[in-house]
Amino acid sequence: MTPAELQFALAAHRQQIAGQRAELECLRSALDNNHLEIVRLKILYESETRLHNEAADEIERLRAIVDKLPKTADGVPVVPGMDVWLNSCTELLGSKQDRTTTRQAWRVASVCNGGVITIVLPVTELKAFIYADDCYSTLEAAKAAGEDELHV
Repeated sequence: MTPAELQFALAAHRQQIAGQRAELECLRSALDNNHLEIVRLKILYESETRLHNEAADEIERLRAIVDKLPKTADGVPVVPGMDVWLNSCTELLGSKQDRTTTRQAWRVASVCNGGVITIVLPVTELKAFIYADDCYSTLEAAKAAGEDELHV
């Protein structure tokens, strides 16, 4: 090989090395970007996991509160302000009230200990006490329970 051919081969080899070096730099940059993306995704995943765990803990805490509430005969938690329906057999605690069969809802005024609730008939403001599990959350639920006559 002549010196000119050697010089030409050396220059070609240097160009090839420069191209490989540029390709290597491009791959290194992509790897750095991928690494940064992996780190970002890992941080995001850990953050999402923490938020999910916090939400699950809060749901569990709230579920424990709801579980302590008295429930209607159809399993709905009773809270003040909601409407409930009574069947014609429901005994109003401590009341000599004549039973009616109108299909109006009673409004829950308060929830007491032992599952007793205070209810008010909105039209007449008549107050009564009953056990939460002696009432229904909807007229349909009371009907589905087989109650033909509803005390409301």
